[in-house]
Amino acid sequence: MDDKEYQMIFFDGVESLENKNYKKAQMLFAECYLKRKNFRTNFFLFQACYGQNDFKEASRLAGEYLIEYLTDNKKFELLIRARMMAEDVIGMYKLYLQVSSYMNANEKKYFFDLIKKEEDKIDEKKSREIKKALIYCGLFSGRHQRKALQDSYSLPLDDFKEAAPKILCDENVHQLIKVSILDDLRQLQDKREEKFLFIDGKTYSIRPVELHIFEETNLFSDLKQQVISEQNDNNDLLRWNEIKLKLSLLYPFEERIIDNSKKWKELLMLENIHSYENEEQKLALKLEKVLVEWSQ
Repeated sequence: MDDKEYQMIFFDGVESLENKNYKKAQMLFAECYLKRKNFRTNFFLFQACYGQNDFKEASRLAGEYLIEYLTDNKKFELLIRARMMAEDVIGMYKLYLQVSSYMNANEKKYFFDLIKKEEDKIDEKKSREIKKALIYCGLFSGRHQRKALQDSYSLPLDDFKEAAPKILCDENVHQLIKVSILDDLRQLQDKREEKFLFIDGKTYSIRPVELHIFEETNLFSDLKQQVISEQNDNNDLLRWNEIKLKLSLLYPFEERIIDNSKKWKELLMLENIHSYENEEQKLALKLEKVLVEWSQ
C-alpha cells in the first residue's frame, strides 16, 4: 500500500464514520492501522468499534495508547463508557484511582460520578449470580475458579469488595486466585484489615492498601535479569514466566522469604535442589506442585 492508496482508504474511513457506517469504517481504519500504527488512526478505529457497540475491542485499542486517552478529558470519558459497557468495572475503578491524583477536584468528581452512573446500569440479578459464584468458587475446579474471578470484574465495586475477601482465607481456593484478589484489593486501595491464608498454611492479617507492588521490587528485577538473557529467546521467556508465577505464590512475603536471589533462582527452577536446606527444598517443591495444579 503506497501513500496515495493509504490516504484514500483513510479518508474513505473518515467519511464512513461521519455517515455512521461504523462497520465499514472499522474495516477501513483497521487496514490503515495495520499499515501505520499511530494514535490518530487508533482513535478513529476506537470510534468505529464504539459505534458498533464493540466495547471490548474499543477498550483494548485504547489500552495501546492509554496515556493519550487519559490526558484528554473527552477521550477519557469515552474510555470510561467503553470499559464500563465492556463489563470491566473493577478495571475501570483501578484505573481511576491510579490517575485521580493528577486530577483537580472538579475532574475527580465528574469522572467518579460518570463511573457510578454507568455502574448503576448493571443488572442486579446477574450481579448476584456472579457474586455468589466468586464466593463459592472454592467448591469447583481451577478452571471454574479462574472464570469466577474473571467474571467478578464486572461486579459493582461494593459487591466485589464484599465478596473478594471471603475467598482470601478459603483453603479450597487456589493460591494464585487468592494472590490476584489480594492485589486487586491493593489497587482498589482497600484499607480494611483482611484475613489472608498464605501458602505456608498460616492466616495473616493484612491491609491491602499497605502492600508493595509485586513487579517493582529489587528481588523481582534481579531474578528477571538472571533468567532472561540478552538474546531474549523463547526458552528464557518460558522459564521466566514459570519463575514469576512461583514468586507470585509467595506474595506479599516473597522478599522476607527469599534471602538470596541467585540461590533461589536455582530453587525455583528445581536445579541442584538437594544441595539446599530441607525447608527450602520443601518450599520449592510445594511451589512446583501448586503451579502444576494450576495448569490442570
